[in-house]
Amino acid sequence: CVFRNRTIGDDTMKVAKRYARALFDSLSSDRYIPMRSLLNSFSELFLESSDMELALTSPSYPLSQREAALSSLADKVSGGDKDFIGLLKLLLRNKRLNIIKEVAISFSLFVDQYQRLINLTIETATPLSEDEKKSALDQIRRSLGSTAEVTWNVDESLLGGARIKLGDVVLDNSIDKALKDVERVLMT
Repeated sequence: CVFRNRTIGDDTMKVAKRYARALFDSLSSDRYIPMRSLLNSFSELFLESSDMELALTSPSYPLSQREAALSSLADKVSGGDKDFIGLLKLLLRNKRLNIIKEVAISFSLFVDQYQRLINLTIETATPLSEDEKKSALDQIRRSLGSTAEVTWNVDESLLGGARIKLGDVVLDNSIDKALKDVERVLMT
């Protein structure tokens, strides 16, 4: 996986997931959303500033100076959130601050799982009205028992119906698929 010209390997994501899991497990559920926001904001800030990244990760500066600078910055970003500051200091001490974006991604996934949030892509032949979208979302919530975040796409190559993608799983309820199924039966 490539993110902002950086290759994210499986090992990096495994390490990031451990930090994210430890943080997630240490927080009360009312802190999940604010912490996700802090992690995302800081990781964007960190990755957008190569000078900041270099200053905080370069061994040419003593760890105590880098830790003081990071604490000051994190305090301003978070309003003094001790868990957030503690995580960043831990990442710095373990020479892992460069995986903060991956930690933020992993933490967000834990929050989504906790909230039973699923991400779907729904493709239709024509744009749906807001009422049709609301009706479809209500059906999804009832069927899956989850809150869904939906990306709506129009695929003009479809004759009708819909194609729903949930990760690697595709539920194809399009007329195109039905016609192909009929054709396959007739050919055998």
